Amino acid sequence: MSVALMMIDFQKGIDFPSWGQRSTPEMEKVVRHLFSFCRDKAIPIIHIKHDSVLPASPYRPGQVGNDFKDCAQPMGDEKIFIKHTNNAFVKTGLDDYLKSQGITKLYMGGTLLEHCVGLAAKHAACLDYDVTLISDAVASVEQTNGAGHLSADQIKAFLLENFIQDYGSVVTSDEFCKKYN
Repeated sequence: MSVALMMIDFQKGIDFPSWGQRSTPEMEKVVRHLFSFCRDKAIPIIHIKHDSVLPASPYRPGQVGNDFKDCAQPMGDEKIFIKHTNNAFVKTGLDDYLKSQGITKLYMGGTLLEHCVGLAAKHAACLDYDVTLISDAVASVEQTNGAGHLSADQIKAFLLENFIQDYGSVVTSDEFCKKYN
């Protein structure tokens, strides 16, 4: 079984105040460590970049929010997939690439668990990939609606538990590194 780390939409747009409070405040430090570890161990890193087509989106090309975060910059021949929807598997060639590389095990992180990360992880599981979310390398944001307010941590905890029940597993970055060290 070949393994890869997939980082989804870890771009500067997540730092815009309009998102509200974000979970996982140490995520940049964790991602920097994961990338260094994977590069040292020759574990492929796959970068997913959201090029939004929405005019007001901070992820729209040409906006500073579209850039990868400093700690998540692609290096060398690391594969980058550009998406225009919330799903990394839609019209990107990602599935074909993974199959061509023999990758069957995906560890995923990025922003946001309630949007693009969760959707890609569930889609990957439905395509029969063995999917694991790295809990300290994914983030959610707070939400307020007619039902009330949920903190970013509450949303993240609920979505991780839901993922475990139906789609895959969850580990910390330390558990990931221990497994492949």
